[in-house]
Amino acid sequence: MKKTHLLFGVFASLFFISCQKDDITPLGENRNSIAKSMNQQQESNMSEAGVPFKGSYNTSFNQLQGPPNLLQIVSGEGIASHLGKSSFEALTSVTIHPQPPFTVNGTRTITAANGDQIFTTFSGTSTPVVNGMNGADLQEIITGGTGRFANASGSFTTMARNNFFTSSFKADFNGYIKY
Repeated sequence: MKKTHLLFGVFASLFFISCQKDDITPLGENRNSIAKSMNQQQESNMSEAGVPFKGSYNTSFNQLQGPPNLLQIVSGEGIASHLGKSSFEALTSVTIHPQPPFTVNGTRTITAANGDQIFTTFSGTSTPVVNGMNGADLQEIITGGTGRFANASGSFTTMARNNFFTSSFKADFNGYIKY
């Protein structure tokens, strides 16, 4: 019985020695290497898509032209990631159809406190929700900018709720920017 155990031990040792890799790293180092590789991949994916871009603005609008094709200048002040305290101005066109939702499109310039700007184009819909209140859902594409936002790209979704009687509304957006 001792010979059998001894022979089994010798064969097992030879088997494991023959399977041994030239480069053996401790398990902890291997885990760290895998984690580092995964983090680098996530950072690479994030840099391709951009970084999160969010903001919230209190706004007002001035109507330049009446229905059926409303033309408005919309301006707002608020705060956004990568901009801090900032403002924007948009030229917005709303096409009033017989039945909602109405078509909305335009351009926007968002300006950081230091003067750097982000340019966007947008399109979407506006739908009356209660008397005098409208909800607008917009898809915005970042088309460039100035300062640190020169050649910026990305996209975000804006959700705005406005009161037509007071010419004011709140706009929140969420998406990605690459700059």
